[in-house]
Amino acid sequence: ENNRDMVQKKRKSYGERSGLTRLTAAWIGEIRRLYGTGGVSQRELAKSFGVSQSCISLIVRRKNWHHVD
Repeated sequence: ENNRDMVQKKRKSYGERSGLTRLTAAWIGEIRRLYGTGGVSQRELAKSFGVSQSCISLIVRRKNWHHVD
């Protein structure tokens, strides 16, 4: 119940507010833009931004960082 309340009141840390993230909202936009043009692979993006390919996959499919346009 407490966790549900925290999420509903937007008190949960996510995105840049989380202390565990390596990325910023600006970088997320750049990742999506680069991948959307079709010229850069997920592996290349992962290497450039210092994260895993699966992390990039979740970002471009909007499973993670869905709050960023």
